[in-house]
Amino acid sequence: MKNGKSDKVVYFGYFVLAICLMVGVTFLEVAAQTNTQIVNTNGLESKQALIETANQHFQKQDWQAAIQAYLNITNLDPKDGRAWYRLGFSYHSLGQHEKAVECYSKSIEIGNNPVVMYNLACAYAKLGNKDKACEWLETAIAKGFNQVDQIKNDKDFATLHSDARFVELVKKVEKVTHPCIYTAEARQFDFWAGEWEVKTQDGNLAGANTIQCVVGDCALIENWTDSRGGTGKSFNFYNNQTKKWYQTWVDDKGNVINFVGDYKDNSMQFQAENTTLDGKKVLRKLTFYPVSTDQVRQHGQISNDNGDTWTTEYDLNYFRRK
Repeated sequence: MKNGKSDKVVYFGYFVLAICLMVGVTFLEVAAQTNTQIVNTNGLESKQALIETANQHFQKQDWQAAIQAYLNITNLDPKDGRAWYRLGFSYHSLGQHEKAVECYSKSIEIGNNPVVMYNLACAYAKLGNKDKACEWLETAIAKGFNQVDQIKNDKDFATLHSDARFVELVKKVEKVTHPCIYTAEARQFDFWAGEWEVKTQDGNLAGANTIQCVVGDCALIENWTDSRGGTGKSFNFYNNQTKKWYQTWVDDKGNVINFVGDYKDNSMQFQAENTTLDGKKVLRKLTFYPVSTDQVRQHGQISNDNGDTWTTEYDLNYFRRK
């Protein structure tokens, strides 16, 4: 019996030891995991602190300090595309264009950002590499960069302004950002744009009108003042979906007329059906004739019998002010 008890004690001792070993291993594993998390968290906090410092230098345009700060970030995290871009921009701002090209290229490999591509084109232009500059500008545009005024006015591209490739790229962006400029139908009413002195057919002053191209040259806005001080405005535009021209007229008496028309027979021809302020339903015709570069005729007609007969409501000549 004694030997039996002794065996049980030994077995029990092994069991306790096994438990302790298992618990110890588990504790060590948890401790190791915890230590790893702490290291990773500290790394994230370190990078965030570097980013904040770098961004402060960048915003202050302290380019040399920004370069060192972004170098620290890219050393810590070589896959940070934004840091590579800002590092390149800092070099670019100091005229170190070869280093800028290297950093922009790394940023593009990571993020494929059209803004970075645009700046890479600028850097190549400053280095005198017109082929690469045009190549990357075209790529940036294809990827969605459409700031046409930025492209046209960027001093980095000064040496490209006479390059046919650059001129064509600018036109390509303008067609995307200002399509109406290149739409023939939207240009049909341009002959009315300008500042005008307006007279009746017998030569009496009727008023003054200023017609402006607005909203990317997609519309014309009229600013009318008659000789007695009355005012009115109209909004004119070509709708590419309906293939029609539209004019909405509003005056200071509360009259509103919505015209629909076409450019045909070398004239802009509108028609409208509206109700006058006294409740009468009438039809109207409004025709503009480009007499010459500096003269336009505007003929307004009205019908009270559903178009059976027409009466001249006004017949005006516009003379361009010079």
